[in-house]
Amino acid sequence: MAKIVLTTHAVERMWQRRISQNMIEQTVQKADGKKYESDGDTQFHRTLKSREIHVVAKPLERDDWLIKTVWVDGEKDPHPLWKLLVKIAIRVLRR
Repeated sequence: MAKIVLTTHAVERMWQRRISQNMIEQTVQKADGKKYESDGDTQFHRTLKSREIHVVAKPLERDDWLIKTVWVDGEKDPHPLWKLLVKIAIRVLRR
């Protein structure tokens, strides 16, 4: 079985975009499709639970992968809670 190594950036995007490590592993191991990028990376995609997950990975030794970033096609990134609280505070103060 392939080993998955996550960059700090990939972990941040996982949490932000509600993508589990299991979803990443499924996408890499059983991709619906993949595209080879000019820098040697591979972009995998797979639909899981009605969400099209994209994973950009760099090949390592054997079948191991360094996961560089992840996202869900068609979904905007959710705003962090602190940004939402600031927006609410500004609206209240403007009244």
